Amino acid sequence: MGRYFYIISLFVVFISVNIFSQVRYRDEVFSAYTLVSDITYGTGSKNLLDLYTGTGDVATSRPLVIYIHGGAFKGGDKDPNSGAGGCGFLRYFGYGMAKRGYVVASINYRVNGWSDDPTHFKAMLQALQDTKAAIRFFRKNAAQYGIDTGHIYVVGQSAGAHTSANMAFLDSAKVEKYSQWSSVGWSAVGGSYENLALGNAGYSSSFHAAISCWGALVDTNYIQPGGMPIYCVHGTADATVPYIYGTMDSPFNYGSQLIYDRAQHVNIPSGLALYAGKGHSLDSDAASQTDAYAKCGAWLYTIYSNVSVPLTLYSPAGGELWQQGMVYPITWKANGVTNVNIDYSTDGGTNWISIASNLVASTGTYNWTIPNTLSSNCKVKVTNSADATVLAISPAVFTISAVLPPSITLNTPAGAETFMGGNFQSIKWTSINVTNIKIDFSTDNGTNWSPVASSVAASLGTYLWTVPNIDATQCLIRLSDASNPSLFSVNPDMFSIKKVNISILPMWEENFDYLAGDSLNAKYGGWTAHAQVGTLPPKVVAQGLSYPGYPSSGIGNAVQLLSVGEDINRKVPTAADTIISGSAYVSFLVRVDTAKTGDIFLHLGQYSFTSTSAQRARVYVKAASTGSSNIAFGVFKGSSTTVVNPVYTDTIYKKGTTYLVVLKYNFVPGTTPNDFCNLWVNPAIAPTEPAPALTDSSYTVSDLFSVGTVCLRQGTTTSSPSVIIDGIRLAKSWNAAIGQVTAVNDPANKVVEFRMNQNYPNPFNPTTKISYALPMAANVKITVFNTIGKEISTLLNSSQNQGYHELNFDASNLPSGMYFYRISVSGYHGESFNETKKMIFLK
Repeated sequence: MGRYFYIISLFVVFISVNIFSQVRYRDEVFSAYTLVSDITYGTGSKNLLDLYTGTGDVATSRPLVIYIHGGAFKGGDKDPNSGAGGCGFLRYFGYGMAKRGYVVASINYRVNGWSDDPTHFKAMLQALQDTKAAIRFFRKNAAQYGIDTGHIYVVGQSAGAHTSANMAFLDSAKVEKYSQWSSVGWSAVGGSYENLALGNAGYSSSFHAAISCWGALVDTNYIQPGGMPIYCVHGTADATVPYIYGTMDSPFNYGSQLIYDRAQHVNIPSGLALYAGKGHSLDSDAASQTDAYAKCGAWLYTIYSNVSVPLTLYSPAGGELWQQGMVYPITWKANGVTNVNIDYSTDGGTNWISIASNLVASTGTYNWTIPNTLSSNCKVKVTNSADATVLAISPAVFTISAVLPPSITLNTPAGAETFMGGNFQSIKWTSINVTNIKIDFSTDNGTNWSPVASSVAASLGTYLWTVPNIDATQCLIRLSDASNPSLFSVNPDMFSIKKVNISILPMWEENFDYLAGDSLNAKYGGWTAHAQVGTLPPKVVAQGLSYPGYPSSGIGNAVQLLSVGEDINRKVPTAADTIISGSAYVSFLVRVDTAKTGDIFLHLGQYSFTSTSAQRARVYVKAASTGSSNIAFGVFKGSSTTVVNPVYTDTIYKKGTTYLVVLKYNFVPGTTPNDFCNLWVNPAIAPTEPAPALTDSSYTVSDLFSVGTVCLRQGTTTSSPSVIIDGIRLAKSWNAAIGQVTAVNDPANKVVEFRMNQNYPNPFNPTTKISYALPMAANVKITVFNTIGKEISTLLNSSQNQGYHELNFDASNLPSGMYFYRISVSGYHGESFNETKKMIFLK
């Protein structure tokens, strides 16, 4: 008997060693899972869960995963085989995590239809409350289910991902503070954030990490230093929940890329897995979903092991053009990793080629001499030498090209233009293998040169030049390699400068040329939050807005105003610029993404602006009654934040379209007011002021005041608009506001210079618009080529009339990556214009 017992014991030990030579929670140590269905976890009728554990697992202290299914908060089921939809990813993630040794609970939660933001927020809060009830249930019954309450993780897909991401960064105070949540009303969702009536009172609902699979947040400002670790999964072609930013049929607009960027910015352990060309739920692609499960599981293991994200790859991040034979740095950050291997791929990550092995991980950099393997579909992978499951990969592809000779091409100015002195003019160029560029200016056809800038990063491709306020007709710009003056480019034809009266120049111009993703606050350009409001400044977003002929078009980024009921920011010019009499003009570009019953989004204020009572000359927007995509702009002088019968435009405008808006306030001290606030939407860019498009004359003499601020307002309620604003100009004349300081005697709508604008949107998928302007009839050719110079498409090659033009480019048949588009113009009298810009296509 003893002999047989000894043999059996050895057999058990052998099996145990064979299984558990793998690492529990990192690897699938069980071959199957066991399911227990329909466990009641709360008092609600939907509070049921399915429990998955590894078959034969007898551990008594295991990490818990709460899985929240999708379904747009309208339907779905915890069982992936129910036919109700919304839980397909559970087949990969939930089953697999149970085999790794986790306890996985897939929960049902309250769902309901929604038609607007408040009902959507209500559904979100209900799902959050139910999930918290489930966490409290397992804390209460930890011994029964073998739960380690120090390791609880929340994972969601789609609507469930909205829930998991918001749970990670919201709390009761934020819900009460931000109007999009508080507008729901606690009574509609059980009276409190936790809603203890759902059961298991007396236990905490806290957890330790979140995974969001194709989900989004209302605002990434929720993510603050010290916040919860989060991992995001998304397809770049997701049209339901865009992976970057997008206007959807819900208010959850900040996708996985922005969540990850913000988390990285505030040093929260985080990760991101993007799948190029894949849509919502990864298009039910089994291979992609299996890969996503593996990446999520590997990341969660690092969190369980109380280790920071082990590897983060900084460069190449995607979009780079690295040339054969040159040296570029691969950079990364390592936590708890001793050595790393580096590999690269030329087919987007399908196959990998070794670069280096067993490098010291703490150095964080490796200088890579680029091989002769030309491709526009490259990625780099950094892997823990001791554990191949711990890795970081470039989130997007980059290009390896042939060696290109150094070159500089000056694109703008091209010659024959006339610029107004004191105005802003972009000097633009393209360069290859040049680090820094020196800019010089001549007024005598190149005989003498004066410096404009001694060293500008060549990679910028543009420099905003303040044109000297002089009269000159023989002007040239010269760009040269700062380290090699013999390499230079000069515009082929001279241009002119016309001296102007300083009074027609803008007082200041704001193009939001700041870091996208940051909040607009005191560190940027004089913007300061209003003293009596909250702490949620507007956010800087890319790409800047474009509008043909407007001088502030396509420069820098833009700013986003949301329906948060929180904040007014203001730009404060110097006291010397304060307008005391005459007229004040504010022009700007605006795109309305969401409009409801109407609210203010921009207004003028006094120089000593300390309260809302100083608000004047205010611009509103609301949803028009003629269709869901139509909007109307309004103007009202007002003295508080309450809208009192603003006058709205008769013309109907469209959401999602960029418009030029001009606001005018007249100051005539000591006279009876008349037509004191005018508003134009989409006026012709003409040198003379048109008749007012909209007028509010409801002022009194006491309303007259000196203007010293331009204020952007995030809405007072959830009825407020969500808009993108760019290119603000404060001026003392129509010409300075509209940018037509060059053409006082020109007929309306005349284009005064060649121009090609940045494509919009950019990045794009799969179509984008390219616009250009011609001051005269000419032959125009527009071509698209890839990063190694191969021509992809000729979009236009024909004669075009004077004026503004726009065409579409469809990249459906092309791979994701960086492309260039070039315009070549040949006039009928020897005029020429050439300019090249880059664009990014992301499937």
